[in-house]
Amino acid sequence: MKIAISQTKPISGDLEGNVAQLIEDLRRAKDDKAHVFVSPETALTGYCCGGSFEIPSFVRYNKQFLEEIIVPEVPEGMVAIIGFVDVKGTKKNGRPDITNSAAIIQGGKGIIHIYDKILLANDDHHEDVKYFTPGQEAGVIEVKIDGQIRKIQVAICEDWWTQDHDRDLIAEGVAQGAEIAFGLNYSYFYTDKQPRRYSIFGGHAKEKRIPVVSVNAAGVGDIIKNILIYDGGSLAFDCEGTPVAELKRFARDYQIIELDVDKPTTNPIQPKFYNCWEDEVIDALIFERTELFNVLGIKEAQIHLSGGLDSSIEAVLTYLALGPERIAFISNPSQCNTDSRGLVNHLAEMLAVNVTWEPIQGPYEAMVANFREVYGHDPSPLQRSTMQAVGRSVLGLTAANGQTRRGICPTGNETENVQGWANFHDIGSIGVDQQLGSLSKLELYKIATRLNQRLEKEVIPHLLYDGTIKPAAELPDAKEDPIDYFIESGICSEIARRMKGPVELMHAYDTRALTPDYFPCDDQGRTIYDLYGREQFESIVMTVFERSRRSVYKIGQSAPIVVVKDPRARGFSERPTIINHFTGRYDFDKIRARYEQGQTS
Repeated sequence: MKIAISQTKPISGDLEGNVAQLIEDLRRAKDDKAHVFVSPETALTGYCCGGSFEIPSFVRYNKQFLEEIIVPEVPEGMVAIIGFVDVKGTKKNGRPDITNSAAIIQGGKGIIHIYDKILLANDDHHEDVKYFTPGQEAGVIEVKIDGQIRKIQVAICEDWWTQDHDRDLIAEGVAQGAEIAFGLNYSYFYTDKQPRRYSIFGGHAKEKRIPVVSVNAAGVGDIIKNILIYDGGSLAFDCEGTPVAELKRFARDYQIIELDVDKPTTNPIQPKFYNCWEDEVIDALIFERTELFNVLGIKEAQIHLSGGLDSSIEAVLTYLALGPERIAFISNPSQCNTDSRGLVNHLAEMLAVNVTWEPIQGPYEAMVANFREVYGHDPSPLQRSTMQAVGRSVLGLTAANGQTRRGICPTGNETENVQGWANFHDIGSIGVDQQLGSLSKLELYKIATRLNQRLEKEVIPHLLYDGTIKPAAELPDAKEDPIDYFIESGICSEIARRMKGPVELMHAYDTRALTPDYFPCDDQGRTIYDLYGREQFESIVMTVFERSRRSVYKIGQSAPIVVVKDPRARGFSERPTIINHFTGRYDFDKIRARYEQGQTS
């Protein structure tokens, strides 16, 4: 069986553009004399369409493109499996009743079956249940391939993740006589996701003794406050679970494979796993920056260099994604960061990008003088830092608005985001997207080290990540960041990614079950348990948790955060609320005693 895998890059809502990609690959498949053509899930609409799924004309158009443009392109002798959104009718509330579906098209006959996704994803960033009606029956269809009647199974994304559900749809399909199973996916990226896919899809093939072809989309999508990366890496396995194909990661791709439904392959492949998570994250972020800027039509990136680690990493990643000709470096020096000029110049020279120096000192002094005249006293250190931080944003926005299609690249990291260590509309948090926003400060030390190794030169000064220079916002109220990054980075990651509160964190500390990747040993091999006693750890946990509650509104004002390291990130996936009085723990002995004394609060 000759199978064409079409790993397209759907763009949310771009029906005509997405169909054009499918038609291009369909014509290649026709020339290659493929028996079966397979696309990703929701290949016509894109997956991250949000409220567009509730617009009747949008979903009708997607079906019209399928029926009037794609179906006629499928030649006789070919079966095409296309991911789209089917319209079943209208709900009582007037919104379209839709399903996440796959059309099975027999060349010369048209659509012979529509399979509706049964197991709807509804965790982390997914909202299938909000928009789609679930299907009921496992999708086993009789098709004609190379003159023979074959039974194929079609399942969509979450349908394959049987370990999280009560039904094993692939087993149901095999029981109905399926000879080969096709998976349509729109599976977002986080580190080590590809090995999981190997385990899931290859596991089904091995356990059920059935060849499996899994097609994934590539590209980017968003859910307002998070940017999701779709990394492709489509897979195919023979009837023994041996991998026979893996398409490119972080790219659109097309490949013809040949599978025998009854015999194992004689041409297995070796999985293409990364040797370290840093390389995978770097490649993902380079891809994301390129794709997002192209999709949004942004021609040039504007990065504000402070001389610190985060802006340096952001600069290098953007340089690798867009090249020096599409980057503008700006630095806003003041009396608080006079020592940083050399670090900024070093980075700019290594990347061969000019720096525009636009001092903040003059505008800042004018704001201080204005404050003194209006209120009759000097501003506090916090008020002064706000003037500088937001003043930099005003200068940055003015610079960006003076150019055509220029986007600001903010530099905030997860540890700062969770604790609200930024001002409203701070240049560190406003802009197109926060590439570093789901990475802790400790993780950025490793990213910086790896970037220099890949570039084979010290582009990012090692002083910024070897402990020589302490992190600093360089504002009037903060010569050094008031954060113990060694411990607070891990606590912030546990809160944002693992949804742990103080009770769960203290239990993990007591049982030595804190996530090891979040709490590495220091340079002398000492663990977090060696360095921080229980009382001290608990005090820091309570402080960080309280800050995380209070920072939600700031996160709502900041740029969307890119998800890279774990399935969840600060932003939309954790569904934080601005109104939240949960303190993290309660002492019921004290509460009972108070009520027994007739007190209620």
